[in-house]
Amino acid sequence: MNEHRRLYGLNEFTGTITSLAMQKPGTDVRKRILPDHVFQLQCIVDSLTVSRGWSLHFFEGHVLKAVPRDFKSRRDVDLLLDRDNKREGHGYLQALHILQQVLEKDTTIYDESRRNQHMSEVMVILREEFVNWLGESKYKHGLKNVPPSRFSNSNTNGL
Repeated sequence: MNEHRRLYGLNEFTGTITSLAMQKPGTDVRKRILPDHVFQLQCIVDSLTVSRGWSLHFFEGHVLKAVPRDFKSRRDVDLLLDRDNKREGHGYLQALHILQQVLEKDTTIYDESRRNQHMSEVMVILREEFVNWLGESKYKHGLKNVPPSRFSNSNTNGL
């Protein structure tokens, strides 16, 4: 089931843009373009250009340089999550683990077995979603009912 989940927000954003583009000619779509759509598009454009070696420096202006050979597009996501627990006391997943322990202690102190149950359940779901899908492409798992990823020959998770 989880192998068919999608990237956070990217598919929804694409769906919104596609629905705008597929309107009848002459339809005024300006009121349907929300500030968060503009912001998300700007984030996508910025991250793409920087990942390809084009950035804007305060003093130097536009800076173009070759992408380092060891560049990893998921570097920041991997640092955020620290999926492999490489850095003691760092990463979102370790923070969730510590928070889970705090909630369990709180439950024990107040002797209420259901005191933090809902929050704990949400944290488990978030953890699984982040571990399995943040920075992962659904095409990585080779869905049968959609065209294959254009990155399939080099990296099925290239998206």
